[in-house]
Amino acid sequence: MKDLNIDSGSAILFKTDNSINGEFFNGKFTKDYCCLDESAAEKCLEMNPVLIGIDAPSIESYESVSYDVHKKLLSHGILILEGINLSTVTPGEYTLMCMPLKLDKAEASPVRAILFR
Repeated sequence: MKDLNIDSGSAILFKTDNSINGEFFNGKFTKDYCCLDESAAEKCLEMNPVLIGIDAPSIESYESVSYDVHKKLLSHGILILEGINLSTVTPGEYTLMCMPLKLDKAEASPVRAILFR
């Protein structure tokens, strides 16, 4: 992961080959999507974001059974945004709005994620 400088309390969105090559948004599921590992999650924690997003079906690998990346981020109060399409987004600073569905007794929700330049 490249060295990133972000303001504490910001969001980090990862645009990977999932969006760049259209691997996640081509209608065909693959178990080999780009995701974060524990060392990347640790590096993110150092930047103190409020949210980490990725253009993958999950922030961690398909093979994960212990969900260590989820646990690490959520235990520090960091929200996780998965499945975002960043194919037309260029690197830079944006305002992110995530509007969730109102669901009773749910720990997560689909959202409409919108970036503003």
